[in-house]
Amino acid sequence: MKKIREKLQSQQNDCGPCCLAMILDYLGRDVELSELYKYKNTAVGWSMGDIKNVAKQFGVDATVFRIVNMKGMSSILLPAILYWDFSHFVVLEKYNELEVTILDPNYGRKTLNKDTFIKFFSGYCMELRPNQSFTKRKSSLRDKVSKIRNTKIWNLKFGKVYPTVLVGYNILLLIIPVLISKLINELSTRDININQVIILIGVIWLTTGLNYILEKFRNQKTIILEEKSTVNIYEKLFSLTESEICRYHSGDIMSRISVNPQICRFLAVEVPNMIISIMLIFFASLYLILNTGIYACMLILLLLLIAIINCIFITILMKLSKNESYKRSILRSVANDGILSYNFLIGSGITYRYLKKIKSSLSDYVQSQIDRGIVEAKSITFQQATSTFFSLLISIMSLVIVLLNPERSGEIALISSMAMILYSPTMGIVSSLINMANLYPNIERLVDLVGEEQIPKTFTKIQNGTVNVDGLSYRYDDASTYLFKNLSFSLKEGDTLFITGKSGTGKTSLVKILLGLQSISGEGNEGNIIIGGVNLLDQNLDLRRDICYISHPSILFKGTLKSNLKLFCPNYTIEELMLAIDKANLSDIFPHALNIENLFILENGTNFSTGQRQRIGMLRLFLQEYKVIILDEPTSNMDSENAKAIMAAINALESTKIIITHDNELIQPGSKQLELGVGENGYTYKSYK
Repeated sequence: MKKIREKLQSQQNDCGPCCLAMILDYLGRDVELSELYKYKNTAVGWSMGDIKNVAKQFGVDATVFRIVNMKGMSSILLPAILYWDFSHFVVLEKYNELEVTILDPNYGRKTLNKDTFIKFFSGYCMELRPNQSFTKRKSSLRDKVSKIRNTKIWNLKFGKVYPTVLVGYNILLLIIPVLISKLINELSTRDININQVIILIGVIWLTTGLNYILEKFRNQKTIILEEKSTVNIYEKLFSLTESEICRYHSGDIMSRISVNPQICRFLAVEVPNMIISIMLIFFASLYLILNTGIYACMLILLLLLIAIINCIFITILMKLSKNESYKRSILRSVANDGILSYNFLIGSGITYRYLKKIKSSLSDYVQSQIDRGIVEAKSITFQQATSTFFSLLISIMSLVIVLLNPERSGEIALISSMAMILYSPTMGIVSSLINMANLYPNIERLVDLVGEEQIPKTFTKIQNGTVNVDGLSYRYDDASTYLFKNLSFSLKEGDTLFITGKSGTGKTSLVKILLGLQSISGEGNEGNIIIGGVNLLDQNLDLRRDICYISHPSILFKGTLKSNLKLFCPNYTIEELMLAIDKANLSDIFPHALNIENLFILENGTNFSTGQRQRIGMLRLFLQEYKVIILDEPTSNMDSENAKAIMAAINALESTKIIITHDNELIQPGSKQLELGVGENGYTYKSYK
C-alpha cells in the first residue's frame, strides 16, 4: 500500500472534506477542498452521508458500516474513513495487532497502539471504492499558480523603473568581481592602472546608491500591493453569499487576512529577486565557463548541490506552517467570541472557565509555532553550515590551484570572487523558497476564502413596491419536509403583511429569500419572486436604495450616530434627523441639541439598552423613502408604550411593509397575515378587513 499524502484542515469543520480529499488523492484524483464544497457547503461540518454523496460525484462508491468486533477491522479495505471520538473524521491507513496508523486532518499522521485506538474509535467506518465513472487527475504547479492568479487579489504591476534598477544593481554585483580579478592580475605584474582602481571604487559607490534606491522601491511596491490587495480581499469577501461565508468564523477570517502584509512583501520583493537572481546566476555561470572552463563547471555543480540540499526542509515546513495557521485561526476565533460575549461571561460567572479555553487554544498555537520554529532553526543552521563549508572549500581550492598554477592567479581570483557573489543569490533563492513554504498555506487559505474571480453583480432598481410570490417551495438541504410548499401571495404598494409562526417555521428564511440573500436553487426548491417588477431569479435587488431591511437584533457600529446613519442615508438633514428621533420615540435619550450627530455609540451599541438600540436602528426608516420595508420583530424588546408609538409611525409610512412578529396584537385591520408552520403546505394566508 502506497503512502497517503496528508491534507490538514484549515478550519474546525474541514475534517470530513479533508479525509475525502486524502482518499481521492490516494486513488489518483487530486482535489482542493473548495472543489468539494461546491457539492456541499455547510457551516456545521459534514456527516458520513455528506461524504458518501460528494464521493459519488467523483465516481467513488462509499459503504458505511459499524464495527462491533475489532477482529472485523482486518477485513476493511484501506484506506478508509473512521468516525473518531464521536466528533471527528480520520483516515485509517494501516491496521494490525501491534499498531494503527491514522491520518488526522487536525494533526497529521499518527501511530497509535491498539488500546488508544479502541478508546477513540466510535465504531463507524466507511470504505470507498472507485467505480467505472472515476477519472484520475493530477494538479500541476501550473494549475495551482493559475488558481491563485484567477482570484485577482494580488495584481503585480512593477512598471519599468523598479525592474531596471534591480537589473542594474545585480549587473554591478557581477562587474565588481571582474574588476577585482583584473586588479589582482595587475598587482601580480606590479603594473597598477589607477583608472581601474577609481572605476572599482565608483562601481562600489554606485552599487551602494542603487541598493538604497532599490530598498525605497521595495517598500513602496509592498505598501501599494498591500493596500490594493486588502481592498480586493474585502470587496470579494463582501460579495460572497451567506451560505459561502457562513463556513468561516470571524476570527478565522481575520487570521487569514492578517497574513496578507507578509504575502505582499514576498510577492513584491522576493519574487522579483528570485527571477533576477536566476538570470544573474545563468549569465555569470556562462561567463565563468567561457573564461575558466572546468573550474567554473565544478563551482556551478557545487552551488546547485548546496541549493538542493538546503531545500529538503520545504515540504515539512509547508505542513507545519499550515498547522500553525489553523491553530492561529482557532485561537482568534475563541478569543473573538470571548470579547464579543464579555458582558455575558462576567454576568454568568464563567470568565475563569472561558479563560482556560483561551489558554488551551493559545497553548496549541504556541506549540505549533515551536514545532515550526525547530525545523526552521535546523534549516537556518544548515544554511549557515553550508555557507561556512562553501567558503572554506572555495578558499582551499583557490589556494591549491594557485600553488599548482601561479600563472592563473587572475582566473582563480575571478572564480573566488564570483563564487562569493553567486553564493548570495543562490542562498537567496533557497531562503525565498523556504519563506514561500511558510507562506503558501496562508495564500491557500486566502484563496479558499475569497474564491476565484467572480462576475461583478449588477443591481436593478425596482419600479414600485409590489411583491408577487408564485408557487414558492423551499426546504433546507437534506431535509425531507418543506418549510412551505406552493406558497403564493401578492402585495400592492402600501400593503402590510405580517409573517407569524412558531420558531423554526421559516420566517427568517422566507425574508432572506425575498431579499435575494438565500438561493432557492436546491433540489426540490422552486418558485418565482417578483418585487417591483424585478425577478429575483434573474436579477439582483439594489437593497440600499429600494428596500429597508432591519434585522433582529439591530446592528450598530462603533462610532458616532452620524457615521452609522450615513451608511444608509448619506443625504439626510439635521431637521429630518430630529423629526425621525421624534417618530422613533427617542426624544428622551436624544435631547434636541446641535451636536446630536456626534453622540458616540460603542460597539454593538452597548451604551444603550436593548430597546433603545432597536429604536436607534429604526431611525433610517424615517430618513429616506423606501418602496419596501422589511422588519424582523420590530417591537420585541420594547415596552407597550414605545411599541405602540413606533408601530404608529411605521403604519403611517406609505411603503409596502413586511413584518415578522410573534405578537398578533400588532396586526391591524386592512393588513394581511402569513402564518407559517401550519396547514397542509406549511402556511395559511388571510386578509383582515
